[in-house]
Amino acid sequence: MWPVAPWTRDGPPERTDPFSPAGHPPDSTDSTDTTDSTASFAPPNDPPLPFVLPFRSRSPAPPPLPLSLPAAFPFPFTFLPRRAGPRSRLHPAGPAHRPATASRPDAPGPSGPFPRSSTFLIRPVSLWPSPCPKTSPSSEEIPLTEYRSEYPFGVRHDGTEPASAQAEPGSSPPCATGTLESGLLLDAFDAQLFREQSETVVAKLEKHLSDVSIRGLDLTDPAALTDAARALMTTERTRIAAFDERKLAGIVDLYIKTGIQVHSPGYMGRQFSGVVPLSGVIDFVSSVVNQPSSFYEAAQLPSVAERIMAEELNAFIGWERDGFAMVTTSGGSLANLTALLAARNQAFPGFWSEGGAGLAGRPRPAVAVGDDVHYSVARAAGVMGIGDAGIVRLPLNERHQICVERAPGVLDAAERRGLKVFCLVASSGTTAMGAFDPLDELGDLARERGLWLHVDGAHGASLLVSDELRHKLRGIEKADSLTWDAHKMLFTPAPCTLLFYRNKENSLGAFRQRASYVFDEEPDVYTALDSGEKNFECTKRPMIMPLWTLWAVYGRALFARKIEYLCRLTADAHHLLVRESDFETLHRPEANILCFRFRPPGLAEEDVHAFQVEIRNRIKSEGNFLISKVDVGQVAALRVVMMNHQITSEHFGMLLGEIRRVGRDLLRQNRPPR
Repeated sequence: MWPVAPWTRDGPPERTDPFSPAGHPPDSTDSTDTTDSTASFAPPNDPPLPFVLPFRSRSPAPPPLPLSLPAAFPFPFTFLPRRAGPRSRLHPAGPAHRPATASRPDAPGPSGPFPRSSTFLIRPVSLWPSPCPKTSPSSEEIPLTEYRSEYPFGVRHDGTEPASAQAEPGSSPPCATGTLESGLLLDAFDAQLFREQSETVVAKLEKHLSDVSIRGLDLTDPAALTDAARALMTTERTRIAAFDERKLAGIVDLYIKTGIQVHSPGYMGRQFSGVVPLSGVIDFVSSVVNQPSSFYEAAQLPSVAERIMAEELNAFIGWERDGFAMVTTSGGSLANLTALLAARNQAFPGFWSEGGAGLAGRPRPAVAVGDDVHYSVARAAGVMGIGDAGIVRLPLNERHQICVERAPGVLDAAERRGLKVFCLVASSGTTAMGAFDPLDELGDLARERGLWLHVDGAHGASLLVSDELRHKLRGIEKADSLTWDAHKMLFTPAPCTLLFYRNKENSLGAFRQRASYVFDEEPDVYTALDSGEKNFECTKRPMIMPLWTLWAVYGRALFARKIEYLCRLTADAHHLLVRESDFETLHRPEANILCFRFRPPGLAEEDVHAFQVEIRNRIKSEGNFLISKVDVGQVAALRVVMMNHQITSEHFGMLLGEIRRVGRDLLRQNRPPR
C-alpha cells in the first residue's frame, strides 16, 4: 500500500506526501501563460474532496492512489491546455457553473481556488510516493494525470461544454481534435454528456414502468417502422454529427412503443419476464464498464459472483459442495448444446478429434428425449452431427410427462436399430405446457442403463428456490447436468443461463481447444475462476451480475414469493376455466403455464384448430392482450404464461371476455378460416 499522508484544515501534509517526497522538492514556477501556466494556492477552509490518480505510463509506475485533496492545491502544478485558441479555455461544465461562453477568468490563478466541480489535466511536478526510487523520472517524462472531482458533472479536457449544452438546431457538428500525443477528443465519449443522455432515458423508463394499463403488442408494419427508424438517423456523412437529445428521446420512445409490454397486466404470452428494475440498472452498468466475463482478469467481480451464485443455488440442487461446477451461457439453447457435447465426448472420447468417421462399424450416437422436448435439443443433435435419425423420442403420459413405464421398451428398440443412446434429456417445465418430467424415476433409469441425465430446467428450475414448490423437481440431485434460465423465472435481463454439472470434471469435457492468447499455461488462483475452457463463448456478457445483485440486495425470498404467486394465479385461472362450459381445459397446470381452447356451441370439430389460431391472431392485433398458442395433440390451443405479478384473476377474466367476443364475431362471420 503506498503511503498517503492526509490533508487537514491546517494545511498540507509533511514532506512525506506523495506529491512532494523528500529529496524531490516541488518546482516554484509562477506563470499565468495560457499554454503552460503554474499556480500555487493556500489550502481552503472547506473539507477535502476525494480524487483518484490513474497513472498512465510506458515505464513502471506506482498503482493508482486514492487521495483526499482539497478543492484547491497548495503546491505548484502545471496546466496543460490542449492547444491555443478558444478550445483551450478551461471552465467548469457542471449545471451550477455553466457560463454562456467560456472565459479565462474561470481558470484557477494565483488569487484563488477553482470551482469544486472542475476537472483539469495537470502536470504534477513530482508524483513518486515515499519511499521513492533513487532516480525518479524528470517532469518531462511524467505522463499527464487526470485529477477528477467526485462530482459527476466534469469539465472536458479541452474546456468545451457537452454538445447537448451547446448545440442548437442547425448548428455545426462538433469537431474531433487531438494528436497522437494528446489523444483524440470525441464528444460522444464525454462523461457529462453521458449523464445527460442517461437522465433522458431513465425518465422515460420510469414513466414506462409506472404505466400499469392493460396493453399487449402494438404490431407495426415493418416498412412503416423502417421509415420511422430511418427518420431518426443523422444525414451527416462526412463529419461527426452533434448529439441531438430529441433523436435519442425519439429512439427510446420508438423502442418502448414497439416492444412487448412485459410489465403490463395484458402480457401473458411468453416465458421471458419483466425484470426486477434493479437488475436492469446493473445490466446498464455492465454495458458501460464492458467486462467480458469468460476470464477472471477481464471480469473479476463477475467471476467471483458466478462462483457465489453457483454455491447459493447448488444448496437447492443438493450436489457435493466441492464436487460440482457451474458456468453461465448466453441462453438455454447454448447450455443444452454444451451439456450434450460434454455427454457425447464422455461416451465417445474420439468423436471430437476424429468426427463421425471414427465410428465406422460401431453403433451411432443417439439422444433420448421426451416427445415435448424443446426444439433446441433437436438442433443441438444436428449441430453435433447426430441428426434427426439420432433423436429417440420417448412417449408421454396423460400429464404430458415422459412415461417411465414405456421408456425402456423404446430404448431397447433404438439399440436394435444400431443406435447407442448416451444421454437422456428430461424437462422441468416443458415449453409447451409446463410439464415436469419425473426426475427421480428417470434418474434411476439413466443410472441402470449408463446414460447421462441432462435436465432442461430452463423454465422450471427456479421453483427450487421455493419451499412450497421445490418438490416439483424431486430427484434433481440424480442429474448429471442442469440448464437453468435466470431470465425466465428469476426475472433478470436476457440472456442469463446457468449450466450446472454434478461432476466438475465433466464441465471441462465439452470443448478441447487450446489458444495461447487466452488460456494460461500455468494455472493459478486467478485462472481457477476462468470459464473460457468450459463454454463455447470467448466473449460473453457478465450476465451473472444482475442476478447476483438481486440476490445480494433482496435475498431468496423475493424470487420465491413472486414465483409462488404466479403459480397460484395460474391455478386459480384453471379453476375459473373449469367452471366455464364454453372453454376446454387441457391439463392441470404444474407451474405458471396454462393451455386451453374456446369451443362455443356451433363450432365444427374440423374447424377447432383454425379457430384457435385466428382468435390468437386477432387478440394480438387488437393490442390489449398478448397470448400465445401451441399445438396439443396436433390441434391448436390458446396458451397463457403468467410472468407478471401485477396480473390478477380479474385480468384473466377480462381476457376470457375478449376471447368470447372475438370468437363469436368469427362465428357470426361464418368463417373460421380453413
